[in-house]
Amino acid sequence: MNASPSPNPQPVKSALDGFVFSTVVSLLAIHSPIKAEVFRNNFSLQRNGTIPEQIGHMNRYWHAELAAVDNRAHTSSIAARECLRDDLGFEDWCRHFASTVLPVIVSAW
Repeated sequence: MNASPSPNPQPVKSALDGFVFSTVVSLLAIHSPIKAEVFRNNFSLQRNGTIPEQIGHMNRYWHAELAAVDNRAHTSSIAARECLRDDLGFEDWCRHFASTVLPVIVSAW
């Protein structure tokens, strides 16, 4: 006897779902547990998907946050925003984020 498919199949969860989000929370927590918690609570974009998709979601979020910092602090985060590239692999993206984006976020956010 063959089992019939479920009428409402659940999406298959990937072990990588939320991986980029969790990595960013961890990087923020090293510098400021409070800012990490604020980010965890405020991030409302998609957390799942492939790693490139997750990086794209994260880039959109941080582009907007950095632009808001510029408006509030009358500074320029162009160099940091230029590091938020969708065409980078995960390791390169993390290195750019940690070395260029994170210092701006921690100091001004």
